[in-house]
Amino acid sequence: MLFRVGLQRNLLILRTVNQKHSLTFVFLACSLLGAKAWAQAPASEAEQARLRVRSVGTNIEMFGQPPDDRSNRAPATPGDSDLGSQFIVPLGEPVLPWRLFATAEEYYTNNVTLARNNKQADGYFFGEVGARYESKLSDTLSFETVIREGFFRYDSLTAQNFNSLNAGAGLFYNLTDLWDITLYGRYNFEWDTNSRSSRDLYTAHTLTVGAQKTFALRGRNFIYIGYSSIFGWAQQFAAQRNEHSLYLGAQTHLTKALDADLYTRFALFDYRQGGRKDFNGTVTAALTYHFNKQFSVNASFTYVLDRSNRSASNYDAATTGGGINFKYQF
Repeated sequence: MLFRVGLQRNLLILRTVNQKHSLTFVFLACSLLGAKAWAQAPASEAEQARLRVRSVGTNIEMFGQPPDDRSNRAPATPGDSDLGSQFIVPLGEPVLPWRLFATAEEYYTNNVTLARNNKQADGYFFGEVGARYESKLSDTLSFETVIREGFFRYDSLTAQNFNSLNAGAGLFYNLTDLWDITLYGRYNFEWDTNSRSSRDLYTAHTLTVGAQKTFALRGRNFIYIGYSSIFGWAQQFAAQRNEHSLYLGAQTHLTKALDADLYTRFALFDYRQGGRKDFNGTVTAALTYHFNKQFSVNASFTYVLDRSNRSASNYDAATTGGGINFKYQF
């Protein structure tokens, strides 16, 4: 997963200060899948592209939010391209519906190709620009839509540079009479292309459904637990799979400007071709420092362990890095 809790990067938490009336948007963990090597086969390239998009470069912004930020951005996490973004909305306070955002980050991973053996380490730059719109349709129902373009540029494996277009929309419903659990559903379109030839690497449509419960702690700190399923239809049939996961996370404010996030996910990847099934575990830790409402910097570390019923697809990977994030609300 590489990561970025910052890593999509795929949580939405929309919640009020009053837990009784909280709307919680959720997150869905990063999707990682194993490939024996960075092969030139379309299916292999599709999985590599999907990994990077879901893990590092899918976050609209970094986790956390400045104390005076009325949008109260909650931690972004891997997989945000399928779930959307997280935010906490205090009851009765105005919310600016539009958000423009941009990211520039640098990462290093010890296993670029997600190989079982003969791992290759490399660094890569991730940049992203996009726009998001969110609206509260009622006291318990919210709508969100986003479009973003990401750019992945590797230090050594430059032939693998690619661009990723993501667009999606989702609805989030808060069960106020059932422990303030939030139900969510989201559609997402992803199109990854080689930056040199514009050749398609991965084209897919996904539907995400899930539920999340958030527990408020002192000082606007919180923990959350949830379940999600992603049903995917990809142009590259060998890359088609469904994902089912349980996840747990927490955010704490170390100072007025510094946030810390911890996230873990356990997932089953069920491929439609060949009966392949992967069990994937992800742990991410991150720090975010907010200069003001517009600018923040982040640093994060992620470790992923993937075990498949096809042993050649087993892998583990560690990724670390960070960067600067910009947002503007209106």
